[in-house]
Amino acid sequence: MDNRIYYKELFEALPNVILKDTTDYEQQLLQLRKVDQLSWEQIAEVVGRSANQVRYDLHKLEARIRYRVAKITEAGTQK
Repeated sequence: MDNRIYYKELFEALPNVILKDTTDYEQQLLQLRKVDQLSWEQIAEVVGRSANQVRYDLHKLEARIRYRVAKITEAGTQK
């Protein structure tokens, strides 16, 4: 029972750890691309930037997220 509570708390806390320090703009990019599944052009229109800039910004954000996830999973596998 205690382990389930711990894992539930961990699962709820992970998005905060992974997405910490992201700007409202970056969160909007994730929402529009990953959840709403808009095209680069549609996102660019919503946020008022070029499609190339949107693609670049999201690529940088995804790289940062991948790095954080790798650090978390790496720390969990070390003894």
